[in-house]
Amino acid sequence: LEPIKFIQKILTMKNIIILSIPFLLISSLNAQITFEKTYGAGASGKSVYNTDDNGYIIAGYTDAINCGRNVYIIKTDEYGNSLWSNYLCFSEAYSISQTNDNGYVIVGNTDNLDGDLDVYLIKTDNNGDILWTKIYNSTNEDIGYSVQQTNDSGYVITGKTINDVYLIKTDKYGDTLWTKTFLSGIGYSVQQTNDNGYIIAGLVNNYCGGSIYLIKTNQYGVTLWIKALGCFTGAYSIQQTNDSGYIIAGWKNLGSGNDVRLMKTDSMGNILWDKTFGGSGNDVGYSVQQTNDNGYVISGVTESFGAEGSDVYLIKTNENGESIWTRTFGGQENDIGYSVKQTNDNGYIIVGETESFGTQGAKVYLIKIDENGIMNLKKDIYLSNKLKLYPNPTYNFIYLEYPETKEKTVKIFNVLGKIVYRKSYRKKETSINLKDYSSGIYFVKVQTDDNVIVRKIIKKQSFTGSNSSRRLRRRPYLLPRSNDI
Repeated sequence: LEPIKFIQKILTMKNIIILSIPFLLISSLNAQITFEKTYGAGASGKSVYNTDDNGYIIAGYTDAINCGRNVYIIKTDEYGNSLWSNYLCFSEAYSISQTNDNGYVIVGNTDNLDGDLDVYLIKTDNNGDILWTKIYNSTNEDIGYSVQQTNDSGYVITGKTINDVYLIKTDKYGDTLWTKTFLSGIGYSVQQTNDNGYIIAGLVNNYCGGSIYLIKTNQYGVTLWIKALGCFTGAYSIQQTNDSGYIIAGWKNLGSGNDVRLMKTDSMGNILWDKTFGGSGNDVGYSVQQTNDNGYVISGVTESFGAEGSDVYLIKTNENGESIWTRTFGGQENDIGYSVKQTNDNGYIIVGETESFGTQGAKVYLIKIDENGIMNLKKDIYLSNKLKLYPNPTYNFIYLEYPETKEKTVKIFNVLGKIVYRKSYRKKETSINLKDYSSGIYFVKVQTDDNVIVRKIIKKQSFTGSNSSRRLRRRPYLLPRSNDI
């Protein structure tokens, strides 16, 4: 039996604990959006994906809900503003991806009735509503660390079962087609390759303190070759490169601490070059991606550079693995970058966790930077008290007040992300008639040349046979006002 799961869907930034670092930043050089955001409490972001609407989807976990550790899914717009979030109890997530139906697939683990862990696969629609969940269990402790949708619309998962690498192939409904195990290791990353087979990277336990474990299979999971590369080392991330080889990120133990390890192989897993990055402390690479210039970007954690504690570590290299620039992000406590992706505007999005900002322990940490790794502070736009939007909920009209007479664009989105209203104006006040709109939840986005604010509103069914709407339009200053919207 599946464990009892409590699913709580929240379509607001106010109903969950969201602590945002008080700035969202816009690059004046190339108009690339940059920002830092935090979400949740007792939370960590393990995986991020740049969605088709230019926003982001994040998966990780939180301990803030009263049902143990919970899968935590967050959807944001392109500015990092939370649009919705979802929780599933007694579980945690390590990997998320957008699927070809514009929904999402998430993998991690869930507690079973015997007190062990099982691989947990979750499929949602594009609003985060759960379509189905699957549990893959054995008599052992099983964890899923990486998932990808495959060319046949099914899914491939890697992780661990007791002390062995675990590979699972499913159909589009999550039903198992086949499973494979590979001795004495953990699979942290899997990708379908251009021959429709699979490449797995992770850690193999062996006589020399652990090695990078590379496993190449055909489309049925039959082993084509296996490599154990290096000693006192392991891999967290792998991607097939444009030349059909592979790029691998992880760590290498140097005795006094770890360094980030970046390794390039050919299509047969033979090493072409091998680089390390770091200093005197512990430094680890958790995620790697080939970039549009054929170089690579790695995210991880460093104790050697940055502020006190640990910091998010970002490294950009050329195609030969030579460092072009490195960046650190964080504060005085511990901060980690678990996942990085190049974004649609050629910048980078990083997710992880931070203990440096706010209270209530660790939080999901989302960082957007430009193509040069820069976060350009143009203007503080933490404007919750600057924009007044009322009444909320509303039956007919909403009124917007903004204290600056500059060009403003207002867009209203429905919960599917479709623009249902657009208007530009300069005056300090304006009104919008929502009488003919369906009842439900909408998002109001107000944008100037340097500011962006997103608010949620609720439209209720209009009264019939009442003149109350005319009275509201005639004397809007009598309406109740609220900044807490």
